[in-house]
Amino acid sequence: MATPSSHRSDQLFRPAYHFPNDPTEAERLDEQHGVLKELMEGRLYFAPISPISSSGTPFKVLDIATGTGLWAIEFGDQFPEANIIGTDLSPIQPTLVPPNVRFFIEDSYVSPPRRLM
Repeated sequence: MATPSSHRSDQLFRPAYHFPNDPTEAERLDEQHGVLKELMEGRLYFAPISPISSSGTPFKVLDIATGTGLWAIEFGDQFPEANIIGTDLSPIQPTLVPPNVRFFIEDSYVSPPRRLM
């Protein structure tokens, strides 16, 4: 169910976030990441990707609703030549991250991340 948004004049409704935004929830998100990664036999993705495009430029990765940013950080470690951007409503990501990983506070429900445009 959508609820009125009081902080954005360009948006009438926003979906409710049904979980708390606290350290316990951040821990749950990290545990969920670990469980999913174990189910995927240690893989972070299934897409057939290559770290360098056919034109020789590094590829870009967008992690919308990154949460704690753990997936983006691990992906950045695995592909240091890639550019990873993680976006979320809440600034709960760590500040010590690989140099190719950046986090931004964005509401992707309202519009695409401005950093990619």
